[in-house]
Amino acid sequence: MPILVAVLSLLLIPLGAQSASADTALAAQTGTITESIGNGPENIAITPDGTTAYVTNLDSNSVSIIDVATNHKIGNVVDFVGGGPWGVAFSPDGTTAYVTNLLGNSVSIIDVTEHKQTGTIEDYDQVGPAGVVFSPDGTTAYVTNSINSSISVINTTTKKQERLVTDYDGTSPKDIALVPGSSLAYVINYDTISIIDTTEDKQVYTVANYNQTDPRGIAISPNGATAYVTNFGTNSVSIIDVATRNQIKTIDNYTPFQEPWGVAFSRDGVTAYIANTGSDSVTAVNVSNHEPIGEVTGYTGVAPVGIAVHPLNPTAYVANPGNDSISVLSLPVPPTLNTAQPVNGTAGATYTGFTFTTTGFPAPITSFAAGTNTAATVPGNASVPSGLSLDTEGVLSGTILSTVQPGTYNFVIVASNGAEPNALQSYSLTVLAAPNPPAPTPTVGMPGELANSGVQNHSIHYLAGILVVLGAIAIVARRTAAK
Repeated sequence: MPILVAVLSLLLIPLGAQSASADTALAAQTGTITESIGNGPENIAITPDGTTAYVTNLDSNSVSIIDVATNHKIGNVVDFVGGGPWGVAFSPDGTTAYVTNLLGNSVSIIDVTEHKQTGTIEDYDQVGPAGVVFSPDGTTAYVTNSINSSISVINTTTKKQERLVTDYDGTSPKDIALVPGSSLAYVINYDTISIIDTTEDKQVYTVANYNQTDPRGIAISPNGATAYVTNFGTNSVSIIDVATRNQIKTIDNYTPFQEPWGVAFSRDGVTAYIANTGSDSVTAVNVSNHEPIGEVTGYTGVAPVGIAVHPLNPTAYVANPGNDSISVLSLPVPPTLNTAQPVNGTAGATYTGFTFTTTGFPAPITSFAAGTNTAATVPGNASVPSGLSLDTEGVLSGTILSTVQPGTYNFVIVASNGAEPNALQSYSLTVLAAPNPPAPTPTVGMPGELANSGVQNHSIHYLAGILVVLGAIAIVARRTAAK
């Protein structure tokens, strides 16, 4: 781990304090951005329109710009002077970014259109700025100050620190998250979680039953019901019920949770993703039961810290300071099935074949719905003409048996990939009757010639008989003439 990350771990300690379900879809690392990424990439944020990502590089004192469409770095923020950049957030309209400089004790203002630092927040006099978030209307920003234990309130119009959150009693605040559709914000401290009312800029609650230490990341589900907190110090993840302000569960016996840090929810809120700095992994957690699903497959990042989910696409980005890279994750997408109906078939003939097209990630597998008669010879529902089969990639093929009666066969196909819900689609396949064989054509042959049909054989025998009779008459006639 880079030297400054180790230093950071010390800075974030308060002063004075010395297995997955086989049928569940998992995200997969499908790309890596390494090209000229700065040293010690720690956190990442994506613009609201999903076009650009900013990465804070603690060790090289820079902010990288990522083109999300191509997943390539396109440059660094111009004129950036920061000092140990750490947190980053975009304004709701995507025109401005704030970067907290943990070691420089300042907050940089970035013009996103030009990717250029245009100044710093005035009257900012705090130490160790870490987390940053904008209010939904973009008029205010909040910065957690990890060294002198305070929360700054910034007027984004005047670009000045106006005041500090009042009645705040936390120690070494690290990160902050807003509750969607609410005026509340959650702040993680060294061993407590504070709740701020942003209409008064005042601490109003402390999460009850929280008994972990050194949390590093917090995220709140899109529906505002649940908060997930990663506990670096105790290798655990706490689940907070936002309505009751209580810790309702702690996942503390899951081996991959080694120094968990970053956390983010999928866009639909079904899954939470945890970046585990100590085990070089990213864990997916089922939000419905708060149980780990498993680890992101193919993950190659080292010491992952920050994680961000794309606001529009099923993609996530993870900053890995251990090997100076950004991992690109493809998140599970529920399957779909096309609605095009299969082509007709003919009894007793080879079926021309048809593919039921699917979408989703991972690649879905197809099957007939439970209870389907796959050897049907009589038209009807939940029936597939006997002789046809469906492979897992959606290809229907085979030879329809001659015993299959003509008519319409109706059936349902299921596409599944572990991401709920499965896709179900009804289809109909019409079987045509086999054509009648052509009528045989009679032929005349010479005596003794092998006939090729019953009719032909009969005709040959008949003609042969006539020839015998005629021959006999001719013989009698010659004998009579001779006399």
